[in-house]
Amino acid sequence: MNTKKFLQLFILIAMLLTSLAFTSPAAAAALCSNSVSVQSGDTLRIIAARCGTTVSALRLANPEIGNGNLIFPGQTLLLPGAIIMGNNGYDTYLVARGDTLKSLAIRFGTSVGTLLSLNGNITNANVIYEGQRLVVPSGS
Repeated sequence: MNTKKFLQLFILIAMLLTSLAFTSPAAAAALCSNSVSVQSGDTLRIIAARCGTTVSALRLANPEIGNGNLIFPGQTLLLPGAIIMGNNGYDTYLVARGDTLKSLAIRFGTSVGTLLSLNGNITNANVIYEGQRLVVPSGS
């Protein structure tokens, strides 16, 4: 009887560990929210994998990183999807995976044309990048 209960417990624990090992990127990204605090031993690659993004997107979202890999414990990194509140009627939005100018125009209650005029660095209305910083109207 003890052997049977032990085997059942073992199988239950194995199933639990297996389900935790296969956490989806979306679930992992949900744990990260809009920013992440760098922990000792973290690298851009580790943070990107943990938060469901890419190293390139982290660099775009955090221009202070530049092209290097230097980050330090305690540093806060913004993640795609975050909004940086402004005080002049405009905020800065960090483009998330799957965003389009049309979806962002709807989300922020404006038009694609307005987004294009606020963001002169966009040369093709069909191409925006995860982590890219866009000026958007406040108050939505």
